[in-house]
Amino acid sequence: MWHGTWSACPPASRPLFASLSPRRVKHATFGTSSLVEECSTENWNKPMKAQGLSGSVFVALGKFDGMHQGHRLLAQQAASSGASPYLLSFSGMAEVLGWPARLPLVAASDRSRVLASWTSYCCGSTPRQRYIPFAMVRNLSPEAFVQTLVAKLKVSGIVVGQNYRFGYKAAGDSKLLQALGESHGIKVDVVNLVEAGTGGVEGQVSSSKIRHALNCGHMQQVAESLGRRYRLVAEVVSKDMRLVPDGLQDNVLRIPMNLLCNQPPKYGEYQATISMADAMSEGSKLNCSQHGTVLVKDDGVHLCRELGAWATHNITDKHHYLALDFEEPH
Repeated sequence: MWHGTWSACPPASRPLFASLSPRRVKHATFGTSSLVEECSTENWNKPMKAQGLSGSVFVALGKFDGMHQGHRLLAQQAASSGASPYLLSFSGMAEVLGWPARLPLVAASDRSRVLASWTSYCCGSTPRQRYIPFAMVRNLSPEAFVQTLVAKLKVSGIVVGQNYRFGYKAAGDSKLLQALGESHGIKVDVVNLVEAGTGGVEGQVSSSKIRHALNCGHMQQVAESLGRRYRLVAEVVSKDMRLVPDGLQDNVLRIPMNLLCNQPPKYGEYQATISMADAMSEGSKLNCSQHGTVLVKDDGVHLCRELGAWATHNITDKHHYLALDFEEPH
């Protein structure tokens, strides 16, 4: 793999909801204002464009599944020299390597919002993200990969974490990357991994640890590692919502699991703020919001009492995104 290690083996542990397949939502579905671009096999190696007055591009390399504080630090370092910061990652890895499909930690439609929230950390520059097809680079040697970044993508600098490995069969590490960067005349910064906070997570912040905490329902740990509350996104219209009886609640409104765009937490009861938007992008406005109780069950996410009434009143046949920002469970 190009982040941590590259091998044909899937991640060692799978979360409770691993069997749920990701919704087929493109990364760049909100027009030219979107900060996230998914390239095709035809245009994946086109030059990366500097933004604003910056004449250069620095890329942070990784998977960026969780978009956590460690990933934010990479973007911050990429922006520190005055260059335009980009996250560069790979699409189609699961399909190429034969891994089972699973829901992401950050909904594809929500990534632009997270990137926009990092602007204040990145010297006023808003990071962008580009996905390139993994199939197009998986067989490249470390040398050929760096040559591609410099000659084709026109990258002026690279930022990686200490444990970054890249190239065919993970042949390259951060030290080799620095040597290759020097030979190609570009700067390579290696950033120390971010230590977890005091919320019970040990060691460095990582997407796998966030998945584990989410699977245990430890929303405070998740929030500390992300640097923000965890947001679950559902893509719905009114016909998708169903009132269902519940033994402990009045009738509640159920969001079926197949409408979720990212990983839900462990089955259980949570407090959350639910908001609605016509689109989920860096510039979209939340039309309205309501705080209340959410139940995550095997048949979907249940909006209890006032949340169910709020959603029933506000959701129409028009396409909507629902965003649930979670707090610590009872």
